[in-house]
Amino acid sequence: MVKGRYVRVGPFLLLYNAKAAICVTLNFFMNINSSKIPLSETGRFSPLFNNYLKEDKVLEHLFNHAPRIENIPIYFDDDRFQCVNRQLLASIIKQQYEDTINCTVPGNVAELESANAYTVCTGHQLCIFTGPLYFIYKIVSTIKLAKCLKDRYPNKKFVPIYWMASEDHDFDEVATVNMFDKTISWEKEGKSGAVGRLSTVSLKPVLEQVKEIVGESVNGIELLSLFKSAYENNSNLANATRCLVNALFGEHGLLVIDGDNKLLKREFIPFLKSDLLTNNNVADVEDTNKYLINNNLKPQVHPREINTFYLNENVRERIEFNSESTKFVVKNTTISFTETEIINELDAHPERFSPNVVLRPMYQQCILPNVAYVGGPGEIAYWLQFKKMFESNKLVYPMLVPRSFVTLLGTSELKKMSKYGITTNSLFASKDALLTTYLAKSLPSLASEKEIVQKGFSSIIKVVEKVDASLRAAAEGELKKAFNAIEKLESKMIKAEKKKNEVAVAQINRLMQNLLPNNSLQERHENFIPYYLKYGSEFLRQLIELIDPFEFEMLMLELTNESN
Repeated sequence: MVKGRYVRVGPFLLLYNAKAAICVTLNFFMNINSSKIPLSETGRFSPLFNNYLKEDKVLEHLFNHAPRIENIPIYFDDDRFQCVNRQLLASIIKQQYEDTINCTVPGNVAELESANAYTVCTGHQLCIFTGPLYFIYKIVSTIKLAKCLKDRYPNKKFVPIYWMASEDHDFDEVATVNMFDKTISWEKEGKSGAVGRLSTVSLKPVLEQVKEIVGESVNGIELLSLFKSAYENNSNLANATRCLVNALFGEHGLLVIDGDNKLLKREFIPFLKSDLLTNNNVADVEDTNKYLINNNLKPQVHPREINTFYLNENVRERIEFNSESTKFVVKNTTISFTETEIINELDAHPERFSPNVVLRPMYQQCILPNVAYVGGPGEIAYWLQFKKMFESNKLVYPMLVPRSFVTLLGTSELKKMSKYGITTNSLFASKDALLTTYLAKSLPSLASEKEIVQKGFSSIIKVVEKVDASLRAAAEGELKKAFNAIEKLESKMIKAEKKKNEVAVAQINRLMQNLLPNNSLQERHENFIPYYLKYGSEFLRQLIELIDPFEFEMLMLELTNESN
């Protein structure tokens, strides 16, 4: 039996053995209570996203079908899915799994070859150790959506897909992970080019840091084994991410695809040529952007005349047309092409051309028989900008399904919330508002005094008006000054009360930092590792069980402890 003292780490209680310098998590059953809050009441989402959830008529021509399960059959008879090269898709995914160490080819790859099969897809960057929690929620939402569709339409097949954003070149966005109040960073030289092609050799020091954190519990050993299997055995970040995601979610039928592939991009050549030579996509998206702006809504992305990057060894840079030289130039390089040369390059090496955020959705829909895209608020916002572009390019525009949103409340958080009168509904108020509400319970109210002042000045105003009606404005000004003075006194009273209740204030501040780090949603900061350490793979299974992909609310999960 491990002896030591219990220490507080994030939302969990760990047993710390100073001599062995390890933390051993207690084993707990998952005992979950849940409640839901409308997303609009959290104050964390844009008007554009909130309007989409409400199916606002202002947006109705920017999407085909509202995210409701009864609308899915509309896609079954869309002839454009016949253009999808299903055999190629299945063979490429199979090959990518075979090229990934410790990654068995899933049995449901073959389903993609059937004309009766459809995909539901989500996409995300290749964040180390899965990055923030919302990556997990996107995957879980996609898996559950496919399951719900299978149950509702048993004569069809639905395959959940995770599209790896392996061609992104923003290394800093994938290179950090937060857990237990600590940020772990991947330090690497040579960060340019597509992140999916980056070598994982320099991840070894990061793995050592993670090893120290996860400790020697059963779940910790299991988790470390998954990480080592992915990052030590696979030479690049794309294969490592596929290996890890498959280990976590493969049992639920999820398939992982990497679009950084020559044969898949060959299917997309006509669209890349059109983007390079006609610049037709920018006009379609800008028309939508103008419409949004005219309706006081902010566009998420702004297209360029050319929305294609040139991708080669350690290079992923924008392609621009230089009117003076009449050449296509690759920014920040000496590479340039005439029109004939760039088309020849595209035909011979389509793998060297990479779609940006505007073209990537079209690329996905070109190679997948995809009926629904599962995305976060930002993704839904920019997909809404693309419907006209999809129509011009004669591609299926999928149903846009917002991913699930979850806030996890541990036992310690729940106790503090109860102690300080914070409900799940009030949780998303500002920290100052919560502190003021709590402190107001022990503060004497000045409401009756304000009422007395108001009545007194009402009488004064009547008197001065009899003398000179123009004096009313002066009297009302003095009333305003009086109320300002009272409000200043109230602020000083609150400040004094905070000082008297330093422990309570500190605990509320700490609570809010745990649940809304830096006033942002928990899911955008915390990683899944602390929860996996405590509950193992059951944590992921319970998430899949509990979420409803067609209920667009904040799911509040109260994880109370029952020790094993």
